[in-house]
Amino acid sequence: MKKIIIISVIVLAAVVLLASAFLAVVKIRQMAIKSHDADSLYSLLSSRTISSITANGRVRQINGAELTIENAGHKIMFSVLENAPIYMLGAVSGGMQKKLSFGEIKEGDQLNVSLKIDEKGNSQAQSVIILDRQ
Repeated sequence: MKKIIIISVIVLAAVVLLASAFLAVVKIRQMAIKSHDADSLYSLLSSRTISSITANGRVRQINGAELTIENAGHKIMFSVLENAPIYMLGAVSGGMQKKLSFGEIKEGDQLNVSLKIDEKGNSQAQSVIILDRQ
């Protein structure tokens, strides 16, 4: 009787260990697939076939050459390239297109930004349009 109990405990422990190992392998494989998908996405977005991605939102923070914009509760941060053209359009500029410098962007401005993703996955603004000012 004691032998049956001991064998049952050993078998149960082996099953638990094998199940834990199997679940760990599954989890590692899922992480590898997600990582591969992220790498593929960065590769695609940084390719020369995608000239830009458009983002829009209100400026929430300016930190050096980096802007953080927010739209519907979602925030993104990106750097603005040194030679990126910056324009103000619409009623905020008297109906005329007005070229500005980076220093004239203010927190609260509503922006339309043309972004490019570099090989490292960093977002860089290629152009900025101020659509509205608070």
